[in-house]
Amino acid sequence: IFAVLWFAYPLGMVRIVRQSLSSGRPAFLSACQENERRLRNSNIAGTLTVLLGVHLISQNLGGFSEATPNFHMAFGLGVLLLLYGFLFLRSQAGKITAIAQDEQADLNTSASLIKRYAMFSGIQHGMWLVLLVLMYKERF
Repeated sequence: IFAVLWFAYPLGMVRIVRQSLSSGRPAFLSACQENERRLRNSNIAGTLTVLLGVHLISQNLGGFSEATPNFHMAFGLGVLLLLYGFLFLRSQAGKITAIAQDEQADLNTSASLIKRYAMFSGIQHGMWLVLLVLMYKERF
């Protein structure tokens, strides 16, 4: 269930942040704060997913030495995905929220940051697709 939360929390937030930009500062700020809350929860769920993965591999598969190469690659990609969320998505969302909180800032300057955030989010979902294929390749 943690992996589902990790994947699903940030879904659709780029669209919500982008649409709220035209609704004024209060709506934009609210959307940015919701986005940061979802990213925080997503990263918590991601951390729990990785920790649970370590436990399940060690208990059910007999350790990492018995796991197939696909599991090794998927686990490594999962750790990379977690770091990517912490380093890129959270920092980009923080920059957008800082603009929303600054009363003097022009909200239109955040449009390029939102585009970059959308790109980072798309890359993250592409990494998720690769991770899921690696995890379940052996089962089919």
